[in-house]
Amino acid sequence: MSAKTTTSPARTSRRTNPRRAATRKTDRPPAGRTERVGGVGLSELLLLALITLLVVGPQRLPEVARTVGHWTRHARQAWASLKSEFQDEMDRDHNRRILEEEQSRKQSEPSGQESHERRDDAD
Repeated sequence: MSAKTTTSPARTSRRTNPRRAATRKTDRPPAGRTERVGGVGLSELLLLALITLLVVGPQRLPEVARTVGHWTRHARQAWASLKSEFQDEMDRDHNRRILEEEQSRKQSEPSGQESHERRDDAD
């Protein structure tokens, strides 16, 4: 038997197949690092939970958790309301601009027939 080692077909195909190499994701986080939600990772959440447990104590922890949940819900509702109002105002502004453009276009055309003549000339 020879001392030559063989690699699995899957490994060699990844190295030699240019299409597979091109589709590899390079924007992944480095190995061992997880995606963070809201800038807070799992280790930070566990540390925060441990500190809260030590400061508040196990008897008051459910009450504090309910209070934090209550205020979090109110903050999210306020944020959603603010975003909705902002989006509504942006939509109104967009619609107002479209209406003003249409009105200025109609005012710049002396009669409706002239616009039809222009369309016929373009054909």
